[in-house]
Amino acid sequence: MPRECPARKAGHLTILGTQGTITSMSIESKVSGGVIKYRGVPQVRGQKRHTAWVKTRAEASMLEAELRMSMGGQVPKSGHTVGAVVAGYIEACIGDDRSPATIAYYRHGEASIPTAFAERLVSEVNSVILDGVYREMRRAGASNHSTKRLHSTLSAAFSRAVKYGWLATNPCKSVSAPRVKAEEISPPTTAEVNRIITAAAKVNADLSACLRLGAASGMRRSELVALQWRDLSGEQLTIRRNRVKDGKAWVTRDTKTGTRGHRTIHIDKGTAAALEEVRARQLADGHECVWMFTHDGLEPFQPQYLTRSYALLAKDGADGHLHGLRHFHATQLLSQGVPVTQVSHRLGHASPLQTMTTYAHWIPANDQTSADLIGSLLD
Repeated sequence: MPRECPARKAGHLTILGTQGTITSMSIESKVSGGVIKYRGVPQVRGQKRHTAWVKTRAEASMLEAELRMSMGGQVPKSGHTVGAVVAGYIEACIGDDRSPATIAYYRHGEASIPTAFAERLVSEVNSVILDGVYREMRRAGASNHSTKRLHSTLSAAFSRAVKYGWLATNPCKSVSAPRVKAEEISPPTTAEVNRIITAAAKVNADLSACLRLGAASGMRRSELVALQWRDLSGEQLTIRRNRVKDGKAWVTRDTKTGTRGHRTIHIDKGTAAALEEVRARQLADGHECVWMFTHDGLEPFQPQYLTRSYALLAKDGADGHLHGLRHFHATQLLSQGVPVTQVSHRLGHASPLQTMTTYAHWIPANDQTSADLIGSLLD
């Protein structure tokens, strides 16, 4: 077993503050199990404390600043590069147990930071510089999606930099975020959905029931594969978790919008009956399953299994994206006049505004009804 090395002598970064005072920031490192770890060791008015050991110097710098502030000390206002601030913010998000999808989004944003900009001191960044960075990225062929992702990553990291006093204001708030063209929604028709569900039954009866539930509930694929039998009570279904990839492993977590995404919805009798048939097949095979949809009675369907299966089943007609079932559910309800708030609840959106923004063109205008109503008051 590798011997744990003692902590190395702290490395001190001395910075001249805005009031002419000298502030010292200290980061210690050690090697444990062949891995280098770091911790911040702030000293304020003779009192010395230390943070937890973490994997990167950038995160240790963030924690050092946070602890220093809690001790009543001043955080150095310079000496932190854009790259270090972003890296530290992402590491802090991992420590805060943010979702793997969020971490991956920030990682992609971090990877697109131009090298020269990453090495710039964060205290020097302003809206003019940011505009120039985005302009150069576009000239180099970066997509609006890539630039928008970088903007979101920087905005989040710089907000924390403002908290620590490394920035006076967040320059991202003064820059127009790159515009990304809204996705054009083209949901499958009722006939296409029914054809796909019927075709799935010839491949795997449980897959057919799963796709039917997707169309009947508007659930995300990560929520579908995370369902357990305890979530079903008659024709009521409680959605409280999803399965996402964290590195190479699949993990079960809260829904995409956290506890706000927890919801109980009703399903139709036909879908409820299809689920009971799934349960009966599992029991007939001698399985007391926890998961609702499973290949072997032990492990749940993987999200990509649903994606690939749907694409193969839809190849002769409908759009091959599984998310089309979610769009089908939302657009069918909205076009029939179901209130946006109710549709938003079924979809697990953070707010009805998100539903309205996504599906605005599918909400009936009913303008003539409005005109007739006002006219009846004036006659």
